[in-house]
Amino acid sequence: MKRYKTVLYSLIGYYVLISLSCTASDSASVSKANEPKTASLMGTWVVIEQANTPLSILPLCKSIKQGAIFKFSQDKLEVYVSGSGNPCDVFPFRVSGNTISYFKNDMVWVCTYQLSSDSLKLISNNFITPDNPKEKSSDALSEIAVVLKRK
Repeated sequence: MKRYKTVLYSLIGYYVLISLSCTASDSASVSKANEPKTASLMGTWVVIEQANTPLSILPLCKSIKQGAIFKFSQDKLEVYVSGSGNPCDVFPFRVSGNTISYFKNDMVWVCTYQLSSDSLKLISNNFITPDNPKEKSSDALSEIAVVLKRK
């Protein structure tokens, strides 16, 4: 089952990469249309609500709880789980429509998002996962939502 999930996520990732590269190369107007969405994500966001606790972001960010910080800068997301000055992980990302694609090594994770003036809701079934192994195995494909507030 684990191998099946890995293969499935890899296929989804390759599809997303192909889709994003094709849409990015279509015309300059496509990238300009995404600039305002990317720009509106920029800044520091703090986790204020989540469906499950604790959560993790693979491969290195464990125990995402209220107060964790997501810092979006130009095409890069840094995640901080504690008060230390070092992020637990850094992910290049790309925005397309209401989807954010995160990249790490040969993996691609996808989140849909809902953005308002001061809150950001990330919804994913593979980028953000339960930190509890029992929950991972029992309901691995369910979507998990995390709500962040602009700092």
